[in-house]
Amino acid sequence: MIKLSKKDYFKVLPLVNEVTFNNLFAKVVVEDKVEGEIYVDSNAKPTVCLVIHKYGMSFLCGNYLNESFNDSLIKFLNNSSLNTKGKWMLFHPNDWESIIASLLNINSIKLYNATDIEPRIKENYFLQTQRVNFKFRPELFQENIKTPDGLTIKRIDEDMYDKICGSVIPQYFWNSRLDFLQKGIGFSLVQDDKVISTSFASLIADNTLELGVETSKEFRNKGLSIFAATELINYCLSNSLKPLWSCRSDNLGSFKLAQKLGFRPESYHIYYCLK
Repeated sequence: MIKLSKKDYFKVLPLVNEVTFNNLFAKVVVEDKVEGEIYVDSNAKPTVCLVIHKYGMSFLCGNYLNESFNDSLIKFLNNSSLNTKGKWMLFHPNDWESIIASLLNINSIKLYNATDIEPRIKENYFLQTQRVNFKFRPELFQENIKTPDGLTIKRIDEDMYDKICGSVIPQYFWNSRLDFLQKGIGFSLVQDDKVISTSFASLIADNTLELGVETSKEFRNKGLSIFAATELINYCLSNSLKPLWSCRSDNLGSFKLAQKLGFRPESYHIYYCLK
């Protein structure tokens, strides 16, 4: 495996572009919009690449029969530092599934729609779940919903940015606060000065905005995440941006919220959680 320098990222764009399902988290790295790493088999003309997004997602695509690359790949996947480098891996084509399983010499634990995946993530497992890509259906979207009394929706500014806490928040998807404030967008549902729920652009590319949502633990399971998300979708529709949603199939909260917002499952893809 060869680590590409940023000036050579463009060389893997053909590999990423030939994939027909949503892989924009990889594309924004390739286009050097978000920090990440790219590994290939050849610096001159790559036929396979591993693209790693700073959030911890990775995308493997291209030639799955390159033994030299595959040997290096497995050493990389078995590296404990991967917890912060590409822990969640998507791949194309599907032939990679048998290759990876064979090289790792394991039978992946399959957890489709499982509720106990979170505890297992922290253990020494290779887990296999699914990533669901949704398609927005405008006719199913309810654009006007009343915000609960005592709560307001505010656009994320510099002050708000620093108050947003959780695992799915702008700082993990953008290079810096300034980067997000200049190029991104997001809204928070707030009570006085307290952030209850946030919906933000986890990426913007190809006239598409992928939504990220985070709700404070104490306010979860109360239906409050829909309000900021609705505001963000309205922003998309007013600015000629296509709203995009994806999540793991076992993330039932995200799955249900997507459908409430007018999204419907479009495709399912094998998604590895690497130990």
